[in-house]
Amino acid sequence: MLDQVWLNEDDIDALFPGLGLHRPCTAEVHRNLSSTSYCHIIERLCFWNCVLWHAGFQLRELTAPGELSLVRVARDGGRRQEQHGRDVRLLFHVLLECHRCVVGVELDDVLVEGSGLREFRVRVSSAFRDNTSLRSLKLVSLFSDYRFIQEDLFADLGSMTQLRELVISATGKAVSRLVDVVRSLLRSASLSTLSLSGLRLNGINSQLLVKAVAEKPHSD
Repeated sequence: MLDQVWLNEDDIDALFPGLGLHRPCTAEVHRNLSSTSYCHIIERLCFWNCVLWHAGFQLRELTAPGELSLVRVARDGGRRQEQHGRDVRLLFHVLLECHRCVVGVELDDVLVEGSGLREFRVRVSSAFRDNTSLRSLKLVSLFSDYRFIQEDLFADLGSMTQLRELVISATGKAVSRLVDVVRSLLRSASLSTLSLSGLRLNGINSQLLVKAVAEKPHSD
């Protein structure tokens, strides 16, 4: 899987010595999707966060043992964040595609589009498309514009039927494609929390979304 980010395992280890990126996730997941063991990342959490800090991210342990969430901790931009943007996109891809212990992500337009590195959004898209363990996803626009969630991410979001929580915080008129994706996710029994803060819906899309919520199947 790592060759999809244009670097082999030796290259990645050389770029981030000590992180153990070549080691697979060692967390085991029970049928109820909760982790029943710890990944080796837990032992190196401080080191991981030292690297992620340069781009304003942090891995945090959740209440459930062995589960992690990748969150934003700084939003002031700056030279350091710009300099390390490429590295963080690579780490993001590795974490989501190779580590089932990461069950929550907060994503914003800086990670997707920042520093003009638009060619790297394919890594974000690929990570979503191949992930089966993510349960919470928060898409937050720092610039009050949700358009960074473009066509490629729409398609990938629609395939994430394991999501339990989806939060989109931005402003603007919600296009029909985004509403279709949300309706598709609502048809799965997994999604239990939905927030579309700041988005404007036209009459038809609003009715369709309300209907999808009303008809949503309940999980067991």
